[in-house]
Amino acid sequence: MTKDKHTIFLIIGNGFSMNMIEKMGKENLIDLSNLFRMGDKVPYPSKKDECFLSKKYCPDLWMLGAKPTNSKDEASKLINNIITSMNAHSFYADDEERINGIKNTCYYKAYCQLVSYLKNLFIYYNGLIKDEDLEKYSEKTGFVKFIKDSIKEYNVRIITYNYDILLERLLRLNKIKFKIAGFEQLTKDDEIIIYKPHGSISFETKRKSNFVQYNLTRDPFDDAKTPIVDMEVIDNVEKDGSLINPIIPPSGDATRFNSGWHYTIEEKITECIETARDKDSLIIYGVSYGHVDRNEIDKILTTLPYKIDVKNINPYPSETFEMVIGSIFENYSQYKDFYMEV
Repeated sequence: MTKDKHTIFLIIGNGFSMNMIEKMGKENLIDLSNLFRMGDKVPYPSKKDECFLSKKYCPDLWMLGAKPTNSKDEASKLINNIITSMNAHSFYADDEERINGIKNTCYYKAYCQLVSYLKNLFIYYNGLIKDEDLEKYSEKTGFVKFIKDSIKEYNVRIITYNYDILLERLLRLNKIKFKIAGFEQLTKDDEIIIYKPHGSISFETKRKSNFVQYNLTRDPFDDAKTPIVDMEVIDNVEKDGSLINPIIPPSGDATRFNSGWHYTIEEKITECIETARDKDSLIIYGVSYGHVDRNEIDKILTTLPYKIDVKNINPYPSETFEMVIGSIFENYSQYKDFYMEV
């Protein structure tokens, strides 16, 4: 009888992708800290030569102050404000009169435009990264070697809050097999399973949109309720072909949704985390621990065993997060970069 493998749980945040971009030498083309700075270079889907982040296509987002000239702090503050205002309204799910009133406000319209813009931003960024760039990253870091070595002895479960598909592309390029939770039948013997609770640019509805008449005003709240059985994962993402927008915006409290594709993935994460044992390990890579995403992170951390081995990889870790992890786990180490072995 085959002995059950122990598990490495890997939680990935924006810092993981930022590290990849830096090691590929793409930081002048791809900005993951200021999500508005490259807005004038993101093409509107049905007008390839015209920028997405403009008064023409995102009038409400523009009037609230979203410009490619925003500083990092200005962009972050505006995004947080828009998302936080909409998070509050998610509690009115059964109040039709109030919901209809909300949908007539510039804040709600800006929220819709923001979510569509973000998906197209990350599709644009994905197109700037070639396979040879990912090969360069593989040579400069021990991450791929770590994954290859890990699956010899462990099962690997990766929870990523990133919309991009850099992780998936990297694994495919190195011929490492994996499954995406919610879209494939999972077993305890799967070597690598990826969970994307905030969605992905690779998530699309099985029925495709009309690219000639791009729907900018898709409702993010209604979209989050779409059953995952109506969706699929696209490996080669070149444009936004989904009838819905399957991403949860940054700073969005995704736990407020109690149905739909996101809820299904969250259930899979819960099932996964509840299997953890003392001799498993947890690696947290590039997670900022923002105030509105803490519920999701805390739920995972407080479910894991106290004696599990924990490593936090971040050159600029949050002091608050450091204290939280240190208070939850007995065996905790902090690293500036990924240079560890199994």
